Amino acid sequence: MRLFDCTLRDGANVVGNGFSKELTVSMVQALLDCGIDQIELGNAKGIGSYENGATAPLTDLEYMQAVAPFVKKGRLGMFILAGMVTEERVKMAAENGLQFLRVGAAAGDGKGSVPAVKMVKAAGLYCRYSLMKAYVCTPEELAEEAKLLEGAGVDVPAVSGAMTTPVTDKSFQYVVDLGGNDVGTLVLGRIKPLLDPAETDFLMVVNTYRPNTSTPEGVIEQMENLEVAAGLKVTGFINNTNLVRETTASCLSEGDAILREVTKRTGIPVKYVSYVEELLTEDIPEGLAGELFPMKFNMRKTWM
Repeated sequence: MRLFDCTLRDGANVVGNGFSKELTVSMVQALLDCGIDQIELGNAKGIGSYENGATAPLTDLEYMQAVAPFVKKGRLGMFILAGMVTEERVKMAAENGLQFLRVGAAAGDGKGSVPAVKMVKAAGLYCRYSLMKAYVCTPEELAEEAKLLEGAGVDVPAVSGAMTTPVTDKSFQYVVDLGGNDVGTLVLGRIKPLLDPAETDFLMVVNTYRPNTSTPEGVIEQMENLEVAAGLKVTGFINNTNLVRETTASCLSEGDAILREVTKRTGIPVKYVSYVEELLTEDIPEGLAGELFPMKFNMRKTWM
């Protein structure tokens, strides 16, 4: 087994966009001394990002020059988004002794990344490839894309397994916030085999002011679509009926009436009632189905 270390690059997101020259050099030396000779370094956002605003302690060229003494002791390389690949940048990496570039692009965009991959291979570099946000594709789609990339010259295509860690670690609870329709729930296909139904709640957030969930029939139809896409059964509803900054207490009551009818027809309970505390100047209506779940605005601009 061979370890590929990308924390010297990806880990720099914690401190900004890159580690200092001193830390980069010392970490490369330490990793090599430990027998880890596959090392990715540089700007956390990838080659080309420095000149586009992601400033770091060193430029791309300076990172390459800093590790030049080690390039014959291991396989060193850097990350680059497919859209940032140019012949000039690839040539710079090759001329400064890097052995690989890891091209990154969203899963599903492999066809558009082929020219970037071919530029990397034409420069004589080993080409790693990251299918980012791989959860948006089915395993079959990922397999087909991997074949396409292999045909273009990719040496190692890869997806991140980080999303599965909380599922397999039972020491904490895990919340996945999915998109607002059945397309968004497709990401569960990546982790569904690891889920224990007895330990999993699949909650459907409902705003009855949205066209597709404005009636009991609409809510049930959307619920069934979600269940088919996710391969899981909805275990509860969250009454999130709102008009953003125009929300009143009566909004919650109107949503409650519709969801009570849905519960009557399906047997699925309302688990929570969510609302933004600062928007409601009235008392919360009594007797709403579900536990009250007050929230706060954190990032939404005042004009939204």
